[in-house]
Amino acid sequence: MDVVDAIHQALELQGRNRDDEALQILLAAAEQHEDEDLWGEIALSYTIRGFKRPDAQAQEDFTEAEKWAELPLTRVGLAGVAMRRKDFGRAEALVGEALEMDPELAEGRVFLGELRLHQGRVPEAVEILAKAVDVHPYAGAYAVLAQALEAAGKPDFAAKAVAEGLKKFPMSDLLLLELARACVAAEDLEKARRVLEQAVTANDANAEAWRRLAWVAAKDGDESKMIESLDRASGIDREGTLAWIAKENLKLPEGNA
Repeated sequence: MDVVDAIHQALELQGRNRDDEALQILLAAAEQHEDEDLWGEIALSYTIRGFKRPDAQAQEDFTEAEKWAELPLTRVGLAGVAMRRKDFGRAEALVGEALEMDPELAEGRVFLGELRLHQGRVPEAVEILAKAVDVHPYAGAYAVLAQALEAAGKPDFAAKAVAEGLKKFPMSDLLLLELARACVAAEDLEKARRVLEQAVTANDANAEAWRRLAWVAAKDGDESKMIESLDRASGIDREGTLAWIAKENLKLPEGNA
């Protein structure tokens, strides 16, 4: 298979969330061809997959991506892992490198806002994210902006950001998660359940969506749905799901592993 065909097939598979298959096609092509464009696509494929995986696997994907090509988006992914591990200094350095490589990188600007939010610098986060959404609107930007607005004590503006994002990206699992969070806050569990079911349909590899669906099912007394959702979440992120069960003090049926 030549390089152009390999890249074309990989892009089609990525569009259907079949990231593993896309990556295997590109890696097979790399065994036959030495091509910098192909190497860049391999790095990007590892990075795209990394953004969808739990942190331990994501770190592996981002590290592997950097062996093939240096992409600013990969640095943003690595920065995200560092941030969630509370290593804010490393996260700051990595996103700085990403933005130095590409000052217009939308994901870099949005991540910088998210980092400020995690650092408790909420007004600064809102300002950065509002500008990012204006310049490069995409689903993740709206979702993080909504979180920042909620943290700033502006739930109405947060709801508006989610609604505006969903008009443009109606099947974004990230935005649907934010909508479900608002539904739970409003004690509308039935709507929260419908929204979360949409989220896992949009991206069945979103462990957080499965966990929240399990929580809503538990509140509804739907034990079978709770267990099914937890099984799906555990298959994606076992350690994170076990920690979440303990944190939520979720009561599992006796004998369930």
